[in-house]
Amino acid sequence: MNSKFIYILLSIISSGIVFSSNLLPTLNSTDIERQSNSVYIIGIMVEFEHEIVDDPRTTGNGTFLKHSNIDSLVNCFNSQDSRCSGFLIDPPPHNSSYFESQIEAVKNYYLNTSYNNIFSFEYHVIDSVYQLDRKMAEYSELSNYNEPEQSIALLYSDGLELAKDEIEDHINSTGKQINDILIVMFHAGVGEDYTFEGYLDPANYDIRSGYIEETMLGLVPESSWMKQNNIDKGILLPEGLNLIYYETIEDIYGCSENFLCDAQIGMTGLFSYLLGYEFGLSEMFNRNSGQTGIGQFGLMDVGSFNLRGVIPAPPNPWSRIQAGWNQAIINDFSNNSHISINKRYSGFGNQNDSTLFRLNISNSEYYLVENIDNKIIDNLSFEDIQYADSLNGILLPDSAVSIFDKLLLIDGVISYDTECNENFHLTVDNETNVIICSNNYDYGLPASGLAIWHIDESNLENLNDNLNQRTVKIIEADGAQDIGSENYLYPIANPSLGWKWDLWFPDNEAYFFVNPTQNRLSFNSNTLPSSRNNLGVRSYINLYDIKYTNNSSRIEFYPLFEQDLFIPEMISDSLNFEVVGSGVYDNSGYIIINNHDASEFQRVFSNATIPTGLESLFEENYFSVIDDEFNIQSCLDDFYYDFTENDCVSLNNYIPKGYFDNTGSTISYPSWNEDWFYHKVAVGDIDLDGFDELLILIDNESIECYEANGIGCNNFPIKGNFFENIIIADIVDDIFPEIIVREGELIHILSNNGIIVNSIPSDSITPLHLVPNWGNYINLVDGNRSLLFNQRDIFNGYWLNPGGLSNNLPHVNPLSIHNQVDAETKTTISEFYNYPNPTTDYTTFRYFLNSASSAKLKIYTSSGFLIEDINLHSIHENQYNEINLDVSLYNPGVYIANLTSFLNNEQKDSKIIKVLVLDE
Repeated sequence: MNSKFIYILLSIISSGIVFSSNLLPTLNSTDIERQSNSVYIIGIMVEFEHEIVDDPRTTGNGTFLKHSNIDSLVNCFNSQDSRCSGFLIDPPPHNSSYFESQIEAVKNYYLNTSYNNIFSFEYHVIDSVYQLDRKMAEYSELSNYNEPEQSIALLYSDGLELAKDEIEDHINSTGKQINDILIVMFHAGVGEDYTFEGYLDPANYDIRSGYIEETMLGLVPESSWMKQNNIDKGILLPEGLNLIYYETIEDIYGCSENFLCDAQIGMTGLFSYLLGYEFGLSEMFNRNSGQTGIGQFGLMDVGSFNLRGVIPAPPNPWSRIQAGWNQAIINDFSNNSHISINKRYSGFGNQNDSTLFRLNISNSEYYLVENIDNKIIDNLSFEDIQYADSLNGILLPDSAVSIFDKLLLIDGVISYDTECNENFHLTVDNETNVIICSNNYDYGLPASGLAIWHIDESNLENLNDNLNQRTVKIIEADGAQDIGSENYLYPIANPSLGWKWDLWFPDNEAYFFVNPTQNRLSFNSNTLPSSRNNLGVRSYINLYDIKYTNNSSRIEFYPLFEQDLFIPEMISDSLNFEVVGSGVYDNSGYIIINNHDASEFQRVFSNATIPTGLESLFEENYFSVIDDEFNIQSCLDDFYYDFTENDCVSLNNYIPKGYFDNTGSTISYPSWNEDWFYHKVAVGDIDLDGFDELLILIDNESIECYEANGIGCNNFPIKGNFFENIIIADIVDDIFPEIIVREGELIHILSNNGIIVNSIPSDSITPLHLVPNWGNYINLVDGNRSLLFNQRDIFNGYWLNPGGLSNNLPHVNPLSIHNQVDAETKTTISEFYNYPNPTTDYTTFRYFLNSASSAKLKIYTSSGFLIEDINLHSIHENQYNEINLDVSLYNPGVYIANLTSFLNNEQKDSKIIKVLVLDE
């Protein structure tokens, strides 16, 4: 197992003074099952042994920055030029008050992004500074650079050893237990938590930050205070991440006046990221490679370093739901009214109504949509202000050398105070000058717009470890889906970390560039990106006409269902019901539901729901049917309801019936296998030869098909992970019936030869029913919804319910079509072949005779010598017939097989095939 440490690659665009804040994680981690909405932090400060002679491998001299004369710290080496004369992030002195501000900043972040659902967030920083007896580099030397877990855990333990007395005193004063406490250790120096792409890191012996866990404690002595008190969690952080206070930054970039203002990095994002583990937030990057999963759009990924680490991104909506901070409104497409979505954050933890919507695809797959707003003032984002020369018509002075200097010139943006000022967008602590809160942590995101998140909980075990099978990903409106992929636009831009064109807004030029035929911003099966599920199957979801409302505070769209195949409808306003029967009464299709909310059976028709006031006599494994008097009758699944006797009759040893011969009447399946289960079968004429075949689901792995004589049908078995029941009916616009069956989270509509014609995502695992005469439709019942297919003038359905007929009698539908073969083809041999071919020992000859009284199979050598003459008297008309032949004694070579059919001793047809026999 690997630790939760963070290592960030900071990408730089080295053109002038423009520094990108794009950050690429290379994190290794493992999941800790923690879930908490409260925390009590004790902060301690530790220094290393002072470096009298500076070690160039580390940043600083091992002690905290305590200078009050900051100007001397930020002057270029041997120069009067300042690295930055403007706003400084996380400035010294780095004392207990400073670290209290850092904790306060993280507290405010979580209160805001959790919508004030953090129940308790308390903290205390011990004022003492503890002196370790090792230099910083010595700890780094204890572990491999790429596997620093154990060395940082030892550093953490050594610091606890020094602070244990004051820690215990404070814990005792609070009445808490040590397991209730999260100890955050701040060490002197800058963390080795990011590096600069394209530049050599001169101080690569700095210490990594991390969330301490039990698997990291290999170097920690058993006698340590940490192990003796069973402390298996904690956070290790540096005093800051801002290199501007150290000469190390000049080793990377050089220095000139105000050249490095935008190279500053704050610590709020890193701290929030590590504290996310304490609150049970899941990593969104690839935990094996560090490859980003959601880019800068979420905290537990590179979004932790948004806006130079000062304003980290909020957690993604799936994580917020898992933490209990957010609830999504589920849209069931029951009407065509538009959805209007409020901004997800409106300031200081206040939650608007209707900020998060869920659109289900299947049981484990769905979309979450929310409205992101990164505008800080006058419809301007941080990026807009960053590159602006003037604001509100006022030319910005040269002294505004950073984004924060520009913001200070705008009234009502930044407040200096001791706590969050709700009348301002940002609050800076007036004592420590640490940015302690933002009223909206979307400010650091690259754009405003609709965020469409694709959630696939079937990948939960791996989270986002596989780029192609992510649990959480953002649907990128530019159509590229390149978050986590290689960046081919460096150094111009970095879409692999996410950029503005990934969000959905009406002026998104990238969307319309790849969707030139779209005149409105929409998301459906035919757009790029499309609304298909992760298997490439249509979800039939269409978010139509995504746009802002007049005041630009809300985003609205129409959640439509693509209706070229079927129309979805909810069966009932209640979601707490089960379908227990279906059929046709008085030429109108019906469904019977057991509505648990109403505690009664209800008869549902296309135009009305009729209550009964009757409760079920059974709890499970039963069906219901409407009798001739319009009453509901119920029987257990191993019975059928006899309309004549008005009673339930046992199905014990009952064999399914169909039109298996030319008598024109239904008969029991002649080749029934006693090991088969009648509830897993379906009967129907799938090849339209006028005679039924029997389909059976075997071990939820395959669908097998048999003729009346027990010979398998062509193109079967069909392999898959099928379950529940089989439906046979013609619901697609052709002449052949389809096979309808569940597999995984899909309903497959298969052609009569087993090819998938359509697949429909489903969030149900209940049996399927097919109800004709549902108004002008055929109703495929899928859990709590109806899928309405167009019904033609003549409906051909063979097996419509789990048990066959509506009364659970396993008979083919008597109204189904069984047309005999045309007279012109009745005496022909439709098919004749053998398998395997070539062969070495045995081969099977398979043939289909429309009508014959006998047949003859002759085998000739390639020279024309007759070696086999077989009379075939047991003929099954309009079915496949088979005969096995032992060819093990044949000499290797090519043989001719001739099949001749006879009717009343008169030859009617003859076919020839070649058979290749090989030497064993």
